[in-house]
Amino acid sequence: MQCGRGRAALNCINGYLKNLIATIASVKVRRMQRELELRGIRFDAANETWITAEHRRPRIGGQ
Repeated sequence: MQCGRGRAALNCINGYLKNLIATIASVKVRRMQRELELRGIRFDAANETWITAEHRRPRIGGQ
């Protein structure tokens, strides 16, 4: 990462920190989703709903 002086350096560091925070948040959300799936709860992104194991429709082919 190359940054200049003054305001340019501040903007560079600010962009780096924003990216770092977004990456950490993304990792935390994926981890939470994995843990919920282990407990039988899945997020259906198409409908933006949480689905429990007993409310899932069986998949074709038994997967």
